[in-house]
Amino acid sequence: MTISALYLLIPAALLVLVGIWGWRNADALASSLPLDERTQEKRRRVYLRGAATCLLVAVAFVVLVIVSFR
Repeated sequence: MTISALYLLIPAALLVLVGIWGWRNADALASSLPLDERTQEKRRRVYLRGAATCLLVAVAFVVLVIVSFR
């Protein structure tokens, strides 16, 4: 039994949602803990990198779906 390539669009959509949410809320998440400014800035950058990674993986899923139909 084969899985349709269109099923890859479901995790891609979820990754886009998580990536956008993470990008928009990185500042709030980093400042939610009582840490010094330097640590909060590092944590904010980690959240932004994670959000960007989610978006890049979503693009990879979409590319895989497009390639699978060729």
